[in-house]
Amino acid sequence: MYLNNGSNYLVHVDGYDKLKPFGFAIHGAMCGFSRRILWLKVARTNNDPSVVASYFLKYLEEINSAPRCVRIDAGTENVYIEDIQKSFRWYHNDDMCGEKSVIKGRSMCNQVQ
Repeated sequence: MYLNNGSNYLVHVDGYDKLKPFGFAIHGAMCGFSRRILWLKVARTNNDPSVVASYFLKYLEEINSAPRCVRIDAGTENVYIEDIQKSFRWYHNDDMCGEKSVIKGRSMCNQVQ
């Protein structure tokens, strides 16, 4: 449980692998404040960092901004999202700039309660 200061403050990003045996790799993101689904994509893979990063970049383009913080698991599919988020937030002067703009944790803990 955490305090979320508003929309676009914390974005939860994760993949869902349970349907992969049937050819459905799911990846999504959700606003931690409103619980609005920011993207939910079904593709052949949710493990390719380029594919996952393209979802994130499309979202950033839509909102014309970057979230204050992104919550991801430590999987290799998230390395580009981590780099993109840190670079967009690097020169900000708030308490969640640069390195602090990405929170890593276990995937099963990447849930809004």
